[in-house]
Amino acid sequence: MRITKVVCLDCEMVGIGENGIDNMLARVSLVNQLGECIYDKYVEPREQIVDYRTHVSGITPQLLEQGIPFETVQKEVADIINGKILVGHAIHNDLKVLFLSHPKRKIRDTQRYKEFRSLFNGGLPSLKALVEKVLGMKIQIGEHDSVEDARATLQLYLQNRRQWESLLRDRKRTPQLTPVVVDNKDGWGPTEDTFQYKDMPYQPYSKSDTLGKVADWTGTVYGDKRNYNRYRSQYGSGTGMYQYIHEDDENTFQLVDSSRLPRPAYQKKTRFQQNRFRQQQQQNQRFQPMQKAFSGTQKKSKTMKNLEMDQMRQLRKWQKQYGNRADPRQHQQAKQREPSVRVRENWQVIEEISFNSLSKLSLPSVGEPEEINVCGSLEYYDKTYDRISTKSEKKLVMVNRLFHKITTTKDPVIRQICKTRGNIFATDAIISTLMCCTRSVYPWDIVVDKLGSRLFFDKREDSTIDMLTMNETANEPPPEDGSMDSAKNLAMEAIFINHNFSQQVLKMNEERYKFTNPNPFIQPDEENEAASVAYRYRAWDLGNNCVIVIRCEQDAVQIGPNGEEQFINVKALNEWNPKIGSGLDWRTKLDMQRGAVLAAELRNNGFKLAKWTTCAILAGSDQIKFGYYVSRQNFKDASRHSILGMQHFKPLEFATQMALNIDNGWGIVRVLVDFFMNKDDGRYLITKDPMKPTLRIYSVPENSFDSEEEGSEDENEQK
Repeated sequence: MRITKVVCLDCEMVGIGENGIDNMLARVSLVNQLGECIYDKYVEPREQIVDYRTHVSGITPQLLEQGIPFETVQKEVADIINGKILVGHAIHNDLKVLFLSHPKRKIRDTQRYKEFRSLFNGGLPSLKALVEKVLGMKIQIGEHDSVEDARATLQLYLQNRRQWESLLRDRKRTPQLTPVVVDNKDGWGPTEDTFQYKDMPYQPYSKSDTLGKVADWTGTVYGDKRNYNRYRSQYGSGTGMYQYIHEDDENTFQLVDSSRLPRPAYQKKTRFQQNRFRQQQQQNQRFQPMQKAFSGTQKKSKTMKNLEMDQMRQLRKWQKQYGNRADPRQHQQAKQREPSVRVRENWQVIEEISFNSLSKLSLPSVGEPEEINVCGSLEYYDKTYDRISTKSEKKLVMVNRLFHKITTTKDPVIRQICKTRGNIFATDAIISTLMCCTRSVYPWDIVVDKLGSRLFFDKREDSTIDMLTMNETANEPPPEDGSMDSAKNLAMEAIFINHNFSQQVLKMNEERYKFTNPNPFIQPDEENEAASVAYRYRAWDLGNNCVIVIRCEQDAVQIGPNGEEQFINVKALNEWNPKIGSGLDWRTKLDMQRGAVLAAELRNNGFKLAKWTTCAILAGSDQIKFGYYVSRQNFKDASRHSILGMQHFKPLEFATQMALNIDNGWGIVRVLVDFFMNKDDGRYLITKDPMKPTLRIYSVPENSFDSEEEGSEDENEQK
């Protein structure tokens, strides 16, 4: 069987992912121009199959046991179709599951052929209906056969080949009009044909002038000052050659008779209504200055006066709705937040960096990390939690385990590594905060110690780095008061949920996956069992002799579809009040509108999700699992919760979904590293301004944030 110039492709697929709606390749068939089958292979599964679709695809588990690796099939199919005319029905779906592309000029898709679509009123026909109508044959009776479908598709093409190819050739021959480019043979500058405009006056302009407003009929009426200077020429108004001048007849021009008609008797105001109208007029006298702002200096036409009346009606509506405030925007006052650390008098500001400049940075040259050390032990993930839904929710139980939050400088492993490897040291929580800082709203701070050529990014004992904020990036974040739903109490509730949830979903009291080195933070006198956690110490080369060592964390391990061991991070998203938070009740919307719920979480908790995703990427985790979702059993009780569902993502794919640019994060880290490397030895503090999107860097005394000094200062303040 030989490979001809024309080949036809057809694939069978199985369902994976949530409810089996995603496609994965299961069988590939290719036939040549003579209808001979030149390739027919089953493909080894790469992920867990949710739906074999046997009644349609004909695929069974027994058939896939003889499958070959996907990479082999992909390479062999690519070699066969290379340079050939590829025929198929909805062939973009077949190429998508093969992760291949083909030149558009060499694709013949029978579903999109114009003559075939005209038989179905311009719609996209199915292969079964098209073959029956054009060829008079019946296929796909019961289970599909990819070889039979490929032969039928090829026959559709060959029967209409001459007309099809002729149509494509005629389309290529259609001449395309090219623009006329005037070239100045004498060099740079205007050409000879432009001298016809030599003595014509022109409007003076500047490079800084903004073009965008074509016409404005309401500027003098509504007094809109916001864009007044934006579209104004740098040379001032009234100086242009084409400045418009209002004529006298312009103000008296009317399209129709707009004079007021006498009202009938039943529409006349009563005495009570007249008194009420007088009271409103007296109240409106307070808004005379604002009314003057909306009036122009020129004589107004009746049309302009009507527009003024519309504006005054809007003012009265605002007054009725918001009391004495004329503008409802005054009701939205900026919430004053306290800084994460009290700034001392002896601290000196050495730099301020705006988020706008940080978001433009990029460092794409960072390669794969080097694994230096791995410590700890992990428990296996219980896959029964993947089947939880709102109809089969599980209660969140308290798991009394110990979580170690050791700072960078107190880590004994980093102390050993810094003697031989790297010159920058940090934890994944600190680095992820810096890499995603442009998404943050609440204040936070990071301590930086410079010792010679080494930098230590650290945190204070009571730092907010490890706090899990709630609705930080929402339009209306939680209040700062001391209520149950205040920002601080919601953050403590989120930490409680994540600690217990990350351990509950594991197969506790079973044999753990143990690494070579044990958990370095476990002390002999600890009563509680340590949580399931692995610490990976990884090194990245940032260039310019900068090697950063980061302590990364992983929460669990699971068995993959091919029997391999996959390391995962487990996190929980919690619902506190749907009426105040996302506006979506998870118990009613989660099963049917999971995408909408996820989009709301990405919008309201963008900074927290970005940090979690960055930590998973730094740790090299295969998956990140979210507890979709942990909700209060009663919205007035913050102590009892239920697990409503689970969802997993590959970290890099989820980062792409939420527009998280890792290269930008590395660029931010590199800029800060270069900044501190050029400073003298000492201690510095990076703070996020509580109200502005700005990083502020202080030079602080070396003994700042020591527990003894802080305690003595607090005592002095109390005295």
